[in-house]
Amino acid sequence: MALLFRSQRSFHIEGRSLRSYCGRVGTQVIPGGVVHELPDDLRTALTGNATALAAWQDITPLARNEFICWVEDAKQQKTRERRIRRTQEELEEGMRRPCCWPGCKHRERNGKA
Repeated sequence: MALLFRSQRSFHIEGRSLRSYCGRVGTQVIPGGVVHELPDDLRTALTGNATALAAWQDITPLARNEFICWVEDAKQQKTRERRIRRTQEELEEGMRRPCCWPGCKHRERNGKA
């Protein structure tokens, strides 16, 4: 059973902080994934694209985690930038997971962080 309690400005489940779960832009909360924080460059790209942002807020935390992991897995900056653009495009097209991505290797297969 997961224990959830609030401590200062962060939440904890079974000793793990969820403070980084959401990224704030002004007063707007943009949710992150279950394992990965929402990186600043992806947050900036999403806030500049209303369609992609609406889709981002509609997908599940696990789906957001997949996009974040896909972006962060890039080894070169050029690849990262391309994946951020592709994330926006895929969200605009209604895709709920990154195309051709085997999945986040940082979470258990049962979906838990």
